[in-house]
Amino acid sequence: MVLMRILLVTAAALILSACSDAHSTGVVAKKISATEAHIRLESEAVQVGTPVEVLRNRCNRGRACRLSRISTGTITEFLNPHYWVAKFSDGEAIHKGDVVRVAGQ
Repeated sequence: MVLMRILLVTAAALILSACSDAHSTGVVAKKISATEAHIRLESEAVQVGTPVEVLRNRCNRGRACRLSRISTGTITEFLNPHYWVAKFSDGEAIHKGDVVRVAGQ
């Protein structure tokens, strides 16, 4: 019984630690111009001026998919605790649903 509790606590700790970077990862919610978009990003480390990068899954035939960087940008405006405006260097390349994360994480 004690062994089972230890295993459950260990498993829970591993699962929660695997999700630790989820707070610095978000999504392009809506493009508002050729170079700007609303992004959903819940991170306490985000503020105006924070650099971000946009990623998209690239899949090869018969091989696993991997995230590739599409564009980089900067947070330019705070909308609310869940949404920000970001300006991107190559805004034409980004699409609604692309992954956004704080650069360098």
